[in-house]
Amino acid sequence: MAVKIRNKDRLLHKLGILGPELRASIEAANLESANEMVALAKEFVPVHTGKLRDSIVVTGPGEQTPAYSQGGGDLVPEGAYAVSAGNSATRYAHLVEFGTKSHTNAGLFEGSDNPGTRARPFFWPAYRFIRKKMRSRLGIALNRGIKSALGTGKASRSVGRGLAKATRKFAKKAGGRRSGARGRNAKGRFTKAT
Repeated sequence: MAVKIRNKDRLLHKLGILGPELRASIEAANLESANEMVALAKEFVPVHTGKLRDSIVVTGPGEQTPAYSQGGGDLVPEGAYAVSAGNSATRYAHLVEFGTKSHTNAGLFEGSDNPGTRARPFFWPAYRFIRKKMRSRLGIALNRGIKSALGTGKASRSVGRGLAKATRKFAKKAGGRRSGARGRNAKGRFTKAT
């Protein structure tokens, strides 16, 4: 998901002034959200052997996501955490999430018909369930970090209000489309992001 932020350089400069308190606050909120998403995805995933469930992990800043996961081998940027499903031993997370269509096999079973499998989503529903909470948690962390970094005083309050407004806009944009939206999934089942 790509997010376009206007005046990003100005915002990053202002946030850079605030220092490590703000960075630590944001990183803690991101880690908490990532761990919550992993727990939800592990609850939603269909379990046959448990390998797929065990492959759902959080990758920390500066680390690479597991090979053969969605976006595998990507370096996670500073202050961020990546949640991934699948690894070199479990290469079928996408097939479970999105299903397969019927087709004629090639290779060892050439010519035989494969009926396909139905989608059993677990990853994206977990994200949609906690998206609003993630955005809220990030906004709270930004405000707390700004307040702790600036301290008290008239000048710091006015600077803090401007930064708080800018970071709220940033957190809102980072959350993607409006959460809490109601809709139906591919199977026609009613869903609601919380």
